[in-house]
Amino acid sequence: MNTYIAHANNSNLQSGLFYSCSDGFKKDNDFNELSEFNFLKDKDTLIYLIPSYLVSSYTFENNKKISSQNNVANFISEIDSNLVNDVSDNEFFLFEKNAYVIDKQKYKELNHALNFLKCNIILLPDYFICHQSGKDRITEFNDKFLFSFSNGTGNSIDRENIDTYLSVIQQSNPNFNPSISVKENESTNTLKNYNVRHKVDLEHFSKNEIENLPNLFKLDFSFRNFIHRLDIKKFDLYLCSFLIISIFSFPFLVINQNERNAKVYEEETLEIFKQIDKNTMNIVSPKKQIDELVKQIPNSMQTADLNLDKFANLGFLVNIGEKFIENVEIDYRTNTAILIINGMPEMQFSIIKELADSFDVNVVDQDVEIVDKSASGQITISFRNG
Repeated sequence: MNTYIAHANNSNLQSGLFYSCSDGFKKDNDFNELSEFNFLKDKDTLIYLIPSYLVSSYTFENNKKISSQNNVANFISEIDSNLVNDVSDNEFFLFEKNAYVIDKQKYKELNHALNFLKCNIILLPDYFICHQSGKDRITEFNDKFLFSFSNGTGNSIDRENIDTYLSVIQQSNPNFNPSISVKENESTNTLKNYNVRHKVDLEHFSKNEIENLPNLFKLDFSFRNFIHRLDIKKFDLYLCSFLIISIFSFPFLVINQNERNAKVYEEETLEIFKQIDKNTMNIVSPKKQIDELVKQIPNSMQTADLNLDKFANLGFLVNIGEKFIENVEIDYRTNTAILIINGMPEMQFSIIKELADSFDVNVVDQDVEIVDKSASGQITISFRNG
């Protein structure tokens, strides 16, 4: 896991300097757009510092007994006179003892861009790099003077405005006596009056401070960000989509196939009954109707013509299921025939077997497999002597 600290140095918040843990955060590196951090992985952390002059910070006691919406409303009622634009143009963040206000448009653009990175994001006002609870501190960092106050608020000031800003603070707080970290040869006369010193230690900050600091970053829970953060490739996405579609469509395909099989069964069953009795117009109860017809067959089929040719009844049986009979081999010497069937509806196959005995036909052997209510295989039948 690697940690990077980036410091935006302009109002568009998309460019600045960054530091890496690989060299102990010693060397500063330029970046011109956030996409340059696309190389970071999900286990890496990017601490993104925005200029404190763009973030108004306040002291505010967050009431845990009421909802967050009510806390925000109470906070706005306290500071609305300090806002330079409409309330709706701002984004508000409330934490335990402090609250922050930032221009909504700038924040949304930055937060949206940060959401495209795969790494862990921590978004902070830049004065937190020198923050110490209960202490006033002034730190020179990347040509800015960062003010971190003991109450948790802070600001960042340009060099040319530091004297004016310090005079305002001293008027409101005559006992203001901060610890400073500045370049001695460039320090202003006003800052030279403060003797307490501290060092800027970015490595210590990255390891020990960030967990207790207010993170202004919001993760956007969108499908696009989800795919991007998980680094899902197009092939994986297509495969996943196919599997999801298959899962939801499979039941409909099964139902459709069953309906088609049922229709084929009805049509073929009706055709069988018409072969037996041309007066049959519809099927109400197949089992009952076939039993009645089977009882009638011996009398209706016992004619001289039938007895003259013992294979005549084979033609009738073949005609009943000709759609599913692929081949018929007749052996006149043994009075047998082999029928090869394929995909015959199970009910139709059962009917033919029941009719066989009525037509002086014996089923000698059968090697038939029934799958999904369809029969396929080989049947060997013999004919009784007429």
